[in-house]
Amino acid sequence: MSDSSLRIDLRVHRHGRGLTQDGLASRVGISRQALGAIERGESVPSVEVALRLSSVLGVPVEGLFRLATQASSDPPPVGDPPLPPGTRVRESSVAGTPVLVPAWGRSGAGPELASGVVDAGGRRLRPLPGPPSVGGPRSSPQVILAGCDPATALLQGLLLQKTGVELLWMPSGSRAALSALGQGRAHLAGFHLHGGGTEEGPSGLPGSLPFPCTVVGFAVWEQGIMLSPGNPLGITGVGDLARRDLRFLNREVGSGSRAMLDRALQEAGVEGADIPGYDRTAASGHWSVAQGVASGAADAGVGIRAAARSFGLAWAPLEEERYDLVIPDHLLDDPGVAALLDLLGSSHLRAQVESLGGYDVRPMGLPA
Repeated sequence: MSDSSLRIDLRVHRHGRGLTQDGLASRVGISRQALGAIERGESVPSVEVALRLSSVLGVPVEGLFRLATQASSDPPPVGDPPLPPGTRVRESSVAGTPVLVPAWGRSGAGPELASGVVDAGGRRLRPLPGPPSVGGPRSSPQVILAGCDPATALLQGLLLQKTGVELLWMPSGSRAALSALGQGRAHLAGFHLHGGGTEEGPSGLPGSLPFPCTVVGFAVWEQGIMLSPGNPLGITGVGDLARRDLRFLNREVGSGSRAMLDRALQEAGVEGADIPGYDRTAASGHWSVAQGVASGAADAGVGIRAAARSFGLAWAPLEEERYDLVIPDHLLDDPGVAALLDLLGSSHLRAQVESLGGYDVRPMGLPA
């Protein structure tokens, strides 16, 4: 019988790790049926099983199972795994639930204003003084978007300028973004896990998100290999990456770019283990890869054409790919979400995104 006092976030963490029910159950040592009953709230796991699940998924037990009556004044940790002590964060909310968004400054040129700092344990918040829109009551709506598209920075600026809505960007690979959405830590998630023929279907959108969702297009972008200026190693495709004199900068596991690269390698008959740096590097975001190659720390990396162009890098194209936005249906009427969706029809935004290079904005704002 379901225990309504227990909130179970096991399914979203499983999908965040790219595991099937059979795969997770096998690693934990229980049957798929038993795992399914736990995910549906029909069975409460033993302490031993809960600890095994925690170990395999890399998530604290309280991140998988917690009382629904947990005090709302203790905001849930943001990040998967939980944020380390000392992380600067912004306080916000999704559908009335408190959320902490890391203020890493990845979306801009420097640090962002923060509401506070995460204390030991990754849960408590040491407040920092700041203006009302940062540290206290907010007079304008906020919307949280998890995703990896650098064009989100343009969306941030125009949304605030035209509507007064503040967009908090949680830079995340596709799987991490969808996991955050499923856990109620974001209003929207950007993803490009298309293709691959997985159990998740042709779009790559997990059907097990715990609520109905609407998917709208943002753009089609060009993905490829970013190369040192002038391409001194003469790289023309993934078949040239398996060489000892090359230093490769990969994206993190769960990102759409890494999934795209793996498909291209499989088609070319190239093993990732033969590419120097494939297993040892994991940059977060297209801009990070471009910075690594531009600085000389790597000779090649995978990402979008706009990032390569911004850093003056050479380029070897691989494929065109859709980048879409996922919105829970129960948040479609949220003021911040509604303002963002309206902005997707703006010719100004379309022109700004196209100017980055390597973007086709014809799908922007249209149902996927």
